[in-house]
Amino acid sequence: IEGAYSSQLSSRLSVSDFNTALANATTSEQIFHRMKERSDGIATNKSKLFPAPTPDHVQALIRANIECLSGQYFQPEFNITLENIEELPHLKAQRLLKELEVQQAGRPIDGSLYSDIAWAYTQIPYWPSIHKGDKYNSTTKSARELLEHTMHQYSQGSIIFSSVGTVTKIYNNLFSLYSKKMARNSRNMKGKEAAMKQCLALFDDMEYWYEESDGVIAKPDSHTFGLILKTIFNSGFPSSFDCAQSIVQRMAGLGVQAKQRDYLILMKIANDPTKAEEILNRVKANYDRDQSEKPSTSLYSECISAYAKSRHQNSPSKEMH
Repeated sequence: IEGAYSSQLSSRLSVSDFNTALANATTSEQIFHRMKERSDGIATNKSKLFPAPTPDHVQALIRANIECLSGQYFQPEFNITLENIEELPHLKAQRLLKELEVQQAGRPIDGSLYSDIAWAYTQIPYWPSIHKGDKYNSTTKSARELLEHTMHQYSQGSIIFSSVGTVTKIYNNLFSLYSKKMARNSRNMKGKEAAMKQCLALFDDMEYWYEESDGVIAKPDSHTFGLILKTIFNSGFPSSFDCAQSIVQRMAGLGVQAKQRDYLILMKIANDPTKAEEILNRVKANYDRDQSEKPSTSLYSECISAYAKSRHQNSPSKEMH
């Protein structure tokens, strides 16, 4: 019977538009409450015919609700619909999660529930009815608070991560918000500085949990790498190149090697033809040593472009080999 309810709820997760997502969330909630009311009504008899909702049922309901926030569904009329909903999907999801934490009373909850809600925060900037003109400040703050709560619960043994990449996804969702926040604050130096510090502090935190768990959770991946470099590039600070070089070294220490796209961003951050050529030569040397990745046309083009932009572009003493 538990499985039948799970099937009913899970069947609501395959959607293609906002109206369908909203209808599915409503239907899922009706199914969930019907299950809960029936189990509460016969609690004294402890009948197995009317089981109480399990964490899997809660997760299905949470997913049905946050699906409504998918940015791909955005239309002005749907934004108005969302504004008139009594309880916004991500807030309902958080409430359901808190209720589940109380219900479980210390018994471990699968961390993918927390990852689902973290994803929902990355969708909020698409919906003006939720962010009210403040696309990233309040959103990143709430997402950071969720991350801190998640890791606290993990440290207390109240969360298990059945999938190795779950914590990485949570961190990457927040890195994505910082990257977009940096791009949006293109003329606000104070905002850019704050976003940069938050991004780097987040990486420190991720590295801490990776080492604390002996490499079991929070392992940075190539997506993490790209998001951090993109944030550094968008900062435009004089210290950006040194900061990016440090990230490259730290990532290598964590077993994440730079790819060509990362070296391309590094060239753009350098904004210096000599440094760009040094990066290109590093990639060439890596290829000669272990046949890892052959330097792409994009890397050569970026290096040539760097010289073209340089005031020393006509210097006859300089040749690029």
